[in-house]
Amino acid sequence: ELAQQIHHWDSGWPRMFKGAFPGVDALLAGLQADGYRLHALSNYPAEKLDFLYDQFEFMQRFHSVVISGLLTTAKPDAAIFDYLARLLGHRPCIFFDDREENVEAAISAGLEAHRCEPRGNIGAALAKAMGRLNQ
Repeated sequence: ELAQQIHHWDSGWPRMFKGAFPGVDALLAGLQADGYRLHALSNYPAEKLDFLYDQFEFMQRFHSVVISGLLTTAKPDAAIFDYLARLLGHRPCIFFDDREENVEAAISAGLEAHRCEPRGNIGAALAKAMGRLNQ
């Protein structure tokens, strides 16, 4: 039974994704064009990385991508946020997540963090946060 469950998880993986959130690629492209370095932090299985990059072209826009499946930790564990902060040289960054516990953990690790709904207006939330960061 466990083998069957694993097989269903593996073969059904693509059906769990409805596509990218509307406007994400344009938002990332605009930030990139404005000279911002983009980074991703995801709780994602290492064995599915090919699917991630094949399905979501915007993944190519990130300067670095931290994948929990390649590490021994995952959000909201403080260790993954510490890893990200070290990777970024402790430079200022803005972290967005749809889960409150991840936002709280990021804030505890010293990052500016905001919760946003997956289908919400991340562009408006980002503009507001960047306005504070650039002051």
